[in-house]
Amino acid sequence: MKDSKSMPLMPTASTPRSSASFLQELVNEPVPNSPIANLPRRTAPMGMYERWLSTLAYLSIIGLAMLIWWIGAQFTLAFLAGLGLNLALLGTAQWFIPIIITAIEVACWPRRAINQHVLAVFALVGGLDLITSVIGCVRWLSNQQLPLSTAWLWILSLAIAALCAFWPERLARAAVGELTRLWR
Repeated sequence: MKDSKSMPLMPTASTPRSSASFLQELVNEPVPNSPIANLPRRTAPMGMYERWLSTLAYLSIIGLAMLIWWIGAQFTLAFLAGLGLNLALLGTAQWFIPIIITAIEVACWPRRAINQHVLAVFALVGGLDLITSVIGCVRWLSNQQLPLSTAWLWILSLAIAALCAFWPERLARAAVGELTRLWR
């Protein structure tokens, strides 16, 4: 015969309610305060080596963003050249076209407190940038003799163009923010 003192440790369906509530109280009992556990976490100051290494990494990210931007700008300029515009007459001034598009996109990028008109400008310029990049990418990829069907060519071009149209600005802005935080 079992006596009342030999109760199971874990509450079960046959465990009396009092022992189940006792175990619940035992589990929810606060851990005693420890002077060591309550110390604020100290972060080791970043040494000069780590700071320069992080700087090199963020500058590399900015370089990657510039490369992606340049590819997207090439697609936009290829689209405009495909329309029959002689961009060679502009020389290096032709680069002001993608620079202006980028400046408008960065200035009008959607954020919390934004005017509807600014959002409309972003949608217009961003959409134009995306469309010109897609068509320019399709023209470039079609000249590369890739074994892609027309549908896959457009899908791949859309993915590449979306990446080139909107990611470099965000990537560079994040890296510049981290560099600023690092050297403050």
